[in-house]
Amino acid sequence: MHSKLLLISFYFPPFNMVASRRWAKHLKYMQKDGVDFHVLTRHFEYKNSPWDKDIESFENKIIRLNYEPKHPYFKTRLPASMVQKILWKLSYLKWKYIKKRENTFIGDDTIGSESLFLEKAIEIIAEKKISNVILTVGPFRFSAILPELKSRFPDVKFSLDYRDYWHDSKEHLPEDFFENEMRLQDKVLKSVDYITVVNEEMKEHFFKKVGSDKSILVLPHCFDPEDLDKFEKKKEQKTINPSQIKFIYGGALYSDMDNYIKLYVHFIQALYASGKITHTSFYVPYKAYEKEFSDVKDKVEFLDYVPSDSFFEILEQNDFVLYFRPDWSPNAFSSKFFELVALRKPILYFGPKSDVSEFIKVNNLGLHFDESSFNDSMKDFIDLLEKKKQINFQYNIEPHTFSYNNKKLYEFLHIKNVEA
Repeated sequence: MHSKLLLISFYFPPFNMVASRRWAKHLKYMQKDGVDFHVLTRHFEYKNSPWDKDIESFENKIIRLNYEPKHPYFKTRLPASMVQKILWKLSYLKWKYIKKRENTFIGDDTIGSESLFLEKAIEIIAEKKISNVILTVGPFRFSAILPELKSRFPDVKFSLDYRDYWHDSKEHLPEDFFENEMRLQDKVLKSVDYITVVNEEMKEHFFKKVGSDKSILVLPHCFDPEDLDKFEKKKEQKTINPSQIKFIYGGALYSDMDNYIKLYVHFIQALYASGKITHTSFYVPYKAYEKEFSDVKDKVEFLDYVPSDSFFEILEQNDFVLYFRPDWSPNAFSSKFFELVALRKPILYFGPKSDVSEFIKVNNLGLHFDESSFNDSMKDFIDLLEKKKQINFQYNIEPHTFSYNNKKLYEFLHIKNVEA
């Protein structure tokens, strides 16, 4: 049977944040494989994103809805005049004491868009004779359309794709809000045929929720080899100048990583004490943890976040790439991680022992630093500098590409019309 796929994603290029990337890339390679698909998303006023070129070949397959999340006045304006200050204060007081706007309080911009997405999805499924629907979250609330869609189209196979947990914790939500969200998630999960998640930890989590009556596939974060074509892939470890060891980090610095940031500070201070000079560059969308470096004698820079191409060019001029994970998210492999592996840069991971640390250790891609392993890792680092220890530059990166994982997805969803 000829398969026809509908991908429903609230974020999609030209939205320029990372939530747009995952399915823009998957669909780019589905287009090359001859898969018949359409995309349902919202319209964005943004003029460009890093992934605009990835969707050029299938722009005519994208249906965009005019929807703008509604936020309280005080969340959208910085008051300049006295009138605006009064409106700002009244808006804040109303939100705090009278009626909290749910999408702002929960942090989910899809709240309020459900009927719009439902109506259009019904139209597309019927008109295009869709056989498979994938809805990707977060944000999460608009996935509430799936039970209704499954009821209307019982023969269509529905998949729910998770990049993140519905809520990482209930600490920031009142109990009644949190319980309502979990009830809604359970209802959505019962309505779908398949679940895809980004790592084994999430697979185990959802298996406990749904049991063996649902099929769950790990569809991990991937990298796109075409993004790296112009960059040289190192074949061997270069000689590093101990009078100027260069470290680089790119991306967001997550909350509650103080202990691992401080461990990195301890690391560069130990190198300084041994006569080695370091230079650390953080390319971040917003600054954090600057005070932790206040007593460091070596150079530490916090620089503006740059596009991937620019970052990769800068990366080539550095010796080691840094990777941090917090205790609350120990097992996450970002797409950035696999790009670093593909570029053959030694990775220094500061974070909890996890799937990430095990992956780095087993494949000899770098070093893991935590409090218990610090002294041993420090010795291994010196061995790297002196070329007594070598990074594995022959690691096969293909299993971490979009093309490779699409083939797993076709088999999982029984998508038949893939070109040989």
